[in-house]
Amino acid sequence: MNLLHFLALQCCLALLVLSAPLQDSRLTLADPEFKLAVVRSNTLVEKILEDIPVVHKNTIHSTENSLSRMSVGIKLHQDLLGALAARLEGLDDLRADLRDLLTQINKMQELGRWSSDEPYQSPDIAAHLHGDYELQVATHLTLTQLRAFCQDIVRSMRNISVYRPQEQR
Repeated sequence: MNLLHFLALQCCLALLVLSAPLQDSRLTLADPEFKLAVVRSNTLVEKILEDIPVVHKNTIHSTENSLSRMSVGIKLHQDLLGALAARLEGLDDLRADLRDLLTQINKMQELGRWSSDEPYQSPDIAAHLHGDYELQVATHLTLTQLRAFCQDIVRSMRNISVYRPQEQR
């Protein structure tokens, strides 16, 4: 569920809660000031609900940024796995899949005419892998982080797949 749907749902739920009958509604509804406050509140809620799509359209432009960050993250994981692969076997398939994924992300950036100039500096992890223990810990952390990163990419791809160009400035 995207944020707009979530917020709209929250507003609807708030309206349902607020529209529940009051304990002693005869006393409060007879008060003209109370009636006026109800009308004003309802008008403001309707205005907020109308303004949310406009504000969202004018402020949220995350597809370009998201693809650039995916690209940087993929490069980082490629470098980490490359440093580990120099001393371990079994990482070549993951590295190849990351290379192919980077190619697809770059293709998406080209097709969408989104810039890919996110800065990236390769880490020097190999200098810190002195013993077998450090190597095992680095491998575990890298694979755990890669799993979380890929799950984030899946969520981002879901959002990108429903992205509408007319929402872009």
